[in-house]
Parts: sequence; structure tokens; C-alpha cells
Amino acid sequence: MESLVSTMVGRDGVQEELSAFMAAAGGQALILRGETGVGKSALLDHVAGLAGEHRVIRAAGVEAEAELPFAGLHQLLYSLLPHATGLDEGRRALFDVVFGLREGPATR
Repeated sequence: MESLVSTMVGRDGVQEELSAFMAAAGGQALILRGETGVGKSALLDHVAGLAGEHRVIRAAGVEAEAELPFAGLHQLLYSLLPHATGLDEGRRALFDVVFGLREGPATR
């Protein structure tokens, strides 16, 4: 089977900005917004490819889950569930509430 190579046309500037973001030191956050079909997923794939040895976790908004408490957080953190045992009791309690493993408020 032939391999397909994805090429983004006209996105060099954005890709350079995202590469600089990934290379920068310190904690940062990034919001990538745009209309449907403009290539956000392709840009996120590009950034994930730059992550190297770092773990990449993703979540996608689903309108049907908009009313469910912690739906996005649950989706984002689910892959980290096996590592929750290493958290201190306070953080573990929050994690357990989000995943429905414990009753209580999810605020600290």
C-alpha cells in the first residue's frame, strides 16, 4: 500500500509559530480556534508530531455531552487514570470525583 504524505499548503507561518510554542520553556497554554474544515486537526497533528518523548493528550468537544459535568475533563484525563495512584490525597480525591469513583465536590 502506498504511503500518503500530508502537506498543508499556505500554513508555513502557523506551523512555525506552533513549533516555537512547543520549543519554548515553561508552562504555557494554547487555544487553536477556527471554522469547521480550516485544518485545525492537521495543525494539531503537526504539533503532536513535535512533542517527541512527551505524552500528548487530547479531547474533542462533543455537543451531546455539553450538559454532562466534567465531560471534557473526563475525556482529557482518562488516559492518565492508571497514574492517579501516585497523586497526593487531595488531588486524588478530585480525580476520583471527576471519574465518579467518589462522592463529593470537585473543587478545592
